[in-house]
Amino acid sequence: METLRDKLIGIIKTLPEDRLQMILDFINQMNQSSYQAPDDFDELQMELRQ
Repeated sequence: METLRDKLIGIIKTLPEDRLQMILDFINQMNQSSYQAPDDFDELQMELRQ
């Protein structure tokens, strides 16, 4: 059975460089103390749809 980690690694391997950078930037932003989940997540979704 494939773990959640394995699924995530599989997805990451298929991402183009610009999308991967966007996700890494989002994760770094989440790790900051000023993170506000709903607004930031909506912003990431809009960026990924472009």
